[in-house]
Amino acid sequence: METCILKHTQQTVFKNREELTQEIKALMVEKATVMLDEEPMGFFEYIEKNVLKEEIII
Repeated sequence: METCILKHTQQTVFKNREELTQEIKALMVEKATVMLDEEPMGFFEYIEKNVLKEEIII
């Protein structure tokens, strides 16, 4: 994770890299928190939304 962030922040002005890195990390934590609060899709719900939808193309 850290190497990906560093790779992408290399295109930013040197004095702004640390701030951008911290902002990216904060957004990642925020998104992870939201994702952990969501209930995962059940097996039959997944089948209805993804598999059956593809097979019933008219």
